[in-house]
Amino acid sequence: MSDIKNPLKFNFICALVLAVLGVLVIFVPGRVADIGAYQFYCTYFGIIMLAGGLGFAVYFHLQSKKFAAFISDLEGKLVWKYDDAYYEGFVGELNAIQKKRDNKKFYILIAAVVVLTALLYFMSAPEARYFAFIFGGFLLLAIVLFVWVFPNAYRTRAGVKPYVTIVGEGEAYIMGRYHHWKLAKAKLKNHDNGRQIYRVLAINYQGMTVNGKMYREWNALMPKEDQEHIQAAKAMADKINKRTKGFENQGANKDFLERIFDKMLGRDK
Repeated sequence: MSDIKNPLKFNFICALVLAVLGVLVIFVPGRVADIGAYQFYCTYFGIIMLAGGLGFAVYFHLQSKKFAAFISDLEGKLVWKYDDAYYEGFVGELNAIQKKRDNKKFYILIAAVVVLTALLYFMSAPEARYFAFIFGGFLLLAIVLFVWVFPNAYRTRAGVKPYVTIVGEGEAYIMGRYHHWKLAKAKLKNHDNGRQIYRVLAINYQGMTVNGKMYREWNALMPKEDQEHIQAAKAMADKINKRTKGFENQGANKDFLERIFDKMLGRDK
């Protein structure tokens, strides 16, 4: 599996780009023009972007190391390789559906930026109205990056060869993405991608998204619907579910305050 490219490296680069943008937001507007009190907001948002970018860079660097360790040892893991046409048919339709959703989201956000920029322009003093265009341009750049560039990069990752899925009890490499979890539910099911029904190993776990922590389901496509692959998928689903049940019995699904409360009452013993 040495030919699998590490998907976390792109995330690491994006985090560094965010940090650089933060530095630009802090220093560039004030150098271009005298923006007065608005410099405070530029500095404030720039510091947030810089700190967030550096924080994510460290996180993705550590995740990159975990991924390298994950694919270096395939013992006990489910490894599926695909026929090109079969895999591309499955992923291609999913990507087309997601792209339509992203395009709709993009146009809605662009309309919102235009309205906000116009409001800021008319509400600002005449000598500071140019800041509205700087603000609108910054939002436009953020929308392009987070709605078009980054999602398209993820979709591109799903089409990078070799076409392979690797699933372990707490980690997986599915459609070009690295997944890891503590609590997850797994099962076999039929998945309709819009044109054809495929047999998949569905893994549902909680992960961080732009909207906060959310449960999302990721589908590992079975290369063939024969008894051997079905039994292997069922065995891995059982391992994932048993691992989750073990963590739940230890209280891993409780939040920080619940664990502190249990400790105070001696329930953690």
